[in-house]
Amino acid sequence: MVPHASSKTSLEERWEAVSSHYIGQQHVWAALKTHFLSSDVFNAEKPTVIVLFGPSGFGKSELARRLACVIHGIEVGELETSGKLVYIHLPSFCTRDTIYSLVDPPAAHVGEGVLLSALRRNDDAVVVLDEFEKGTADAIQNLWLSAFQKKGTLRSLKEASRSISTEKVTFVLTCNIAADTILHRTKEYLRATAEEQAAMRKEWTEVCRDVCRKTMHDPFVNRVDYFFPFVPYTEEEKRRFIHLQLRRVLLDQRAKDRRIYVTPRMVKALARKLQTFHASTIECVVRPLLVEAVQKGWDTAVLTVVELVSGTEFVALPAVDKSDGVTTWNSLPGAKRALEVCELPYGATGALPPVEKRRTDMVPGGNSGGGGGGEGSKSNIGSLRATADRATQPIFRESNVVPDTRVGVDRKYALRLETAVEKELQLELNRMKELLVMKEKEIAYLKEKVFQLEKLLAFFLATTLMCLLFLSFLVGMKIVFVMGLVIFMGLWLLVEMPLQLLMGAIRVFYGVLGPVGSVIAVLVASLWGSQALRHAVVC
Repeated sequence: MVPHASSKTSLEERWEAVSSHYIGQQHVWAALKTHFLSSDVFNAEKPTVIVLFGPSGFGKSELARRLACVIHGIEVGELETSGKLVYIHLPSFCTRDTIYSLVDPPAAHVGEGVLLSALRRNDDAVVVLDEFEKGTADAIQNLWLSAFQKKGTLRSLKEASRSISTEKVTFVLTCNIAADTILHRTKEYLRATAEEQAAMRKEWTEVCRDVCRKTMHDPFVNRVDYFFPFVPYTEEEKRRFIHLQLRRVLLDQRAKDRRIYVTPRMVKALARKLQTFHASTIECVVRPLLVEAVQKGWDTAVLTVVELVSGTEFVALPAVDKSDGVTTWNSLPGAKRALEVCELPYGATGALPPVEKRRTDMVPGGNSGGGGGGEGSKSNIGSLRATADRATQPIFRESNVVPDTRVGVDRKYALRLETAVEKELQLELNRMKELLVMKEKEIAYLKEKVFQLEKLLAFFLATTLMCLLFLSFLVGMKIVFVMGLVIFMGLWLLVEMPLQLLMGAIRVFYGVLGPVGSVIAVLVASLWGSQALRHAVVC
């Protein structure tokens, strides 16, 4: 039941009440809230058409039900009986005859089809078309396009008078388009910033649009008001969902005079196990444990997990000894105190008798893990009871469930130490990354300087060769050849210019002249050098 979903409350109040009880997909709720609260700004005379796409089990159908609660101010359990929510599983209407039975009656029958008669009774209903992508192209062309358009009409192909306006209808189309893409990028999405997540949602929306254009064509896409991707859930959202489902199940047991509690370790194990957001996922784990508790006559039991070699196993433990050889919850160090704290009425900080502070019950800092008398006990209980009455809260909090033992204290200390070391290593890694980035920038700067120097040296060599060639015509090749050797030896020995830099300058010179020009330059230099050597030998 959704509180404050009454039609007597304002639409904005209903939005706040219902959206607070739906976990995750806040980008969808924000856009829908803006749309419906501002729907009277423009007289569109067009039905609202919404496409919800993403992996199965992410809550698309549940969101459609909550949307109907907001629009009509009706509780979830009364939606379909009142006719304000019409749910159609389109794979059940995959043939030509069955799809038209939504409007026209079956053969040899009189009256109207299922959808047409439902809209005749409630022309502002929310219509959920589940797995819409499995519908036929013929149905989209002849049935849905006219229903989704401005001043839309759902009409029969057999009888012209059998039609109804869809202007006030809200169509919610659910499909599994882009499901694999979204699941494949789950970790990337959860690690991304808010801006990066918005960009990924926009990318997935375009993927869905493209698929719809290919299979259902542009007229259909143009009639859709919103494409909303259903994104992966965070670990915190998973835990909130589990708490919500467990609270519903365990409060039902409380009404039957059975007090059942769930430890945080079990909630974490369920969060790891949870893949789809169906209540049946939680119930299939809890139901066998509840049946075991009922069969063994346990009026008070604790649901928890044990770590085995084969993996994690969910178990139910009786709170008190039943003389059947089963390990009880109260036999664990500090567990009885945790159970008593959960049962403590709100504000009754002194209701419990003080317990002896044993070494196994102590936690670092001087506080008792199982509780104690005096001010420490009161502050501990007060912090545990800050938000809810333990008499109506069957789920343990982290701080009062796991009993503190010396092994537990040592383990906590080791975990703190590991966390501190991990933080130091992470800081050191970040510093090394920054240093590497600076070094890379320095290397890039030096490479640029060397390249500029090679260009300058190439210009110097080209100028020197031109001067020597010109002088060879004035003073003779022999003298010019000797001058060239002197210049080369001076650069190499006196200036100590590395040969690698000279080779780099030659490469730059080659890049300027190109292959053909370089060949011509080498031929000219070879011819000139051979002439100079010949003259030197003759002389």
